[in-house]
Amino acid sequence: MTRSGNSFTVVPTSACTVQINFAPRAVVTVSFMANGEAYGTPVSGYAGDQVLLPASATEVEGWTFSGWSDVSFEETTEKPAFYAPGAACYPTADTTLYAVYTKTEGDDQPSNQYALYEGDLEAGDYLVVYDNSAMKAQVSNNRLAFTAVTPSDNVITTDDTSLVWTLSSENIGGLMYWRLYNDSTSSYAAATSDKNRATLLSSVTDYARWSVTVADGTYDFVNKGNSRYLRKNGTFGFAAYASSTGGPLSMYKNVPAGTTTYTLMPAAEVPCAHDGATTETRVEPTCTEAGSVTVTCDLCGAVLSVTELPALGHTPAAAYSHDDANHWHV
Repeated sequence: MTRSGNSFTVVPTSACTVQINFAPRAVVTVSFMANGEAYGTPVSGYAGDQVLLPASATEVEGWTFSGWSDVSFEETTEKPAFYAPGAACYPTADTTLYAVYTKTEGDDQPSNQYALYEGDLEAGDYLVVYDNSAMKAQVSNNRLAFTAVTPSDNVITTDDTSLVWTLSSENIGGLMYWRLYNDSTSSYAAATSDKNRATLLSSVTDYARWSVTVADGTYDFVNKGNSRYLRKNGTFGFAAYASSTGGPLSMYKNVPAGTTTYTLMPAAEVPCAHDGATTETRVEPTCTEAGSVTVTCDLCGAVLSVTELPALGHTPAAAYSHDDANHWHV
């Protein structure tokens, strides 16, 4: 006998009477809201089953869609908990998820600081840490080397780019897999066909794909190629080990130098009305080259108009010049 939701399939091999005593599974619906309006098509399924969330939402000028929140919140600069785009969730009741939008003002470039991260994994730059050791993009004795790090108030400061891993995801057969890429070496952290080994690959194979589970703020990476766990084994370094080796990893995410705002109701940036002062830049024409008058908006710098000034051409003198064979205007 097999069960699918609230349906059962029985294949008897002889005459029989079948009585099935069961508690029916509840059907739940997940709905989506983006910038105050319904988005996409609600998804229904049995309570506790996996639901893959949309990887995109309504675009809002000046804001970046960053994920889905299962609670409503006011605009804030304190990062709330939310699901990454395309992530999986397992609802047990009817749920409304809200698109989360972000905007970083000031310096939005990466800093040299990495803060302890404990939410659902999302794309970005991270340090991969276990027992105050950060995984390094360097192969040593068939494993990935490591560097000792010392967090201060759950923040690690480092300028060592070989420790920085850019995480990105892909959906394969309904399952989310993550890639760990180090920009300084142009390589991916990968397992091999041998146990207790790791290497760096220049391109993605199943050995460079990892499924990830989150528990108590730590992360278990399981390799798609050999089903082993990314762990650190004492002084040997990081590799794909059995689950009994080491423990799940801590992730420290890069903190942008600017200030990030999180909201569910972003206001699109209002285009400049160009109703303020303007600046006129004039390039005078010559006899052979055209000139121009360019008008720009002082508020936003946009070019409002460009007017061409025709070349002046040559103006001959009134008197003739001549030689023994010819005469002409100058």
